[in-house]
Amino acid sequence: MGAAVLWLLLAVPASSLERGIALLQKGDVTSALDELREAVAANPADAVARDYLGVALGESGSIDAAAAAFRDAIRLDPRRAEAHFHLGVVLDRLGRSPEAVAAYQSALRLSPESVEARYGLSVVTAKLGDLDGTIRLLREVTERAPRLADARYDLGVHLWNRYRAGRGLRRPADLDDAERELRKAVELDPSRPKSRVALGQLLAERQRLDEAVEQLRQAAKLSPEDPACAYDLGLALRLQGDLDGAEAQLRAAIAGDPKHGNARRALGLILRQKGELDAAVRELRLSVAERPEDAQGHNVLGSVLLKLGDMEGAIEEFRLAARLDPRLTEAYVNLAQALVKGGRQDEAGRVIADVKRLKERETGLGRAMLLVEVAARKLDAGEAGVAVASLREAVAASPDFAEAHYQLGLALRRASAPSAQAEDAFLRAVQLDPRHAPARYEWARQLAAHGDTMGAMDQLRKAVELQPGLVEAHRARARIARASREWVTAAAELQALLAWEPDDAAAHHDLAAALEASGDAQGAIRERAAARKLDPKRPIARPR
Repeated sequence: MGAAVLWLLLAVPASSLERGIALLQKGDVTSALDELREAVAANPADAVARDYLGVALGESGSIDAAAAAFRDAIRLDPRRAEAHFHLGVVLDRLGRSPEAVAAYQSALRLSPESVEARYGLSVVTAKLGDLDGTIRLLREVTERAPRLADARYDLGVHLWNRYRAGRGLRRPADLDDAERELRKAVELDPSRPKSRVALGQLLAERQRLDEAVEQLRQAAKLSPEDPACAYDLGLALRLQGDLDGAEAQLRAAIAGDPKHGNARRALGLILRQKGELDAAVRELRLSVAERPEDAQGHNVLGSVLLKLGDMEGAIEEFRLAARLDPRLTEAYVNLAQALVKGGRQDEAGRVIADVKRLKERETGLGRAMLLVEVAARKLDAGEAGVAVASLREAVAASPDFAEAHYQLGLALRRASAPSAQAEDAFLRAVQLDPRHAPARYEWARQLAAHGDTMGAMDQLRKAVELQPGLVEAHRARARIARASREWVTAAAELQALLAWEPDDAAAHHDLAAALEASGDAQGAIRERAAARKLDPKRPIARPR
């Protein structure tokens, strides 16, 4: 009798769990929640039941409760990769990006081949601005799942973004790779408009307008009610010189979304080109009403008002444009012209002086960017001294160009210059661009070299928060922590590193030592086994 009762008790949670999973798969979330709660109540130590309960809670919109369930599942079974992955998903939805990164990294460390965890991590690193890490992850995703159209699309977009956001060292191959990935995304899913839109935009940027228009026409056919598709097609038609076609598409975009400020601005530009100035003013006023911070919108409105003879109105718009975007040289030039026409020579003279300073700054930045590229080639050729000279010239030409200071620091180190000079260059790069993670990493190396381990650890922490894929920053932080016998920190950094570099035998060895020192004997055994598999000849690491 007792045996039969025991069997029944053991059977209940499995049955509830199975029913809950089946209901979840069918989309019956409410019923699934009832079954999964019963499964957890019957067996509170069942990590799988808690994991699935978290999934059901997340599907029902109870995101905080879902996160708690996933944390419970991880507490019960720290090696359940699925729970770490699911936790990463909900933390991302909650906007807690650093925690989501850690969860996804844990999932990858436990399941290195997981396409889902790798793709999820790429989504978060993209939000953090870590384009290098994102692109690396997406390349790995497309290698493992070559027919995943979403990954191809994301990879193409982020390659294009990296090319456009280049701090001075653009990678020309990124543009070709971006086009190839977007074409592959279109090939894999021809019915999805967003892939065609992105491809069309990229082709337009590359001045291949006929191809761009064809892709954008296809996108508009696939999604005829989408104002964004009509807007993008209108822009491409304008570049192609088809003003009537562009006007028709932009009006369609506005009909679909009367608050589409960008479409109204583009329509205003076309109407200005066609000489329909009053109509242009109407559209441009509506545009800046929707987007009052749009400096270019105010600038274009000012140019039309100037043509209509509304001098004061034009001057007001140009001043506002310049105030909103102090680097918009065109607004200053237009303002100076309007002031001259209005007989306000003294004011015009002051604005012209501002224009001169802006143009000098633009010229200096352009020269600095060119010098940075020249220096990079010289460094690759082993001519560190020549590279240093070019980069000093770049810094002089554009003192606020962070990348020039960063590259100067690298070149100074390669040229065996006094370490203080390199440190000053890296520090200046960080001051100018606090989000420059590689500069923080290099500055940390300098700080560690002269004994400031606390400062180095702080900079390395900030570097990996900004750029989780900066593997060497994780490695450096782990190295300092090990030397300081901060075993928990060392283990955490090595675990993060192994999410990105699962075949790094040295990291597995070091992690084994850190885990052993922090009391995780089983974890240390697993890591030593992984290290031996990767490098059988390597000596066993022990905590010192």
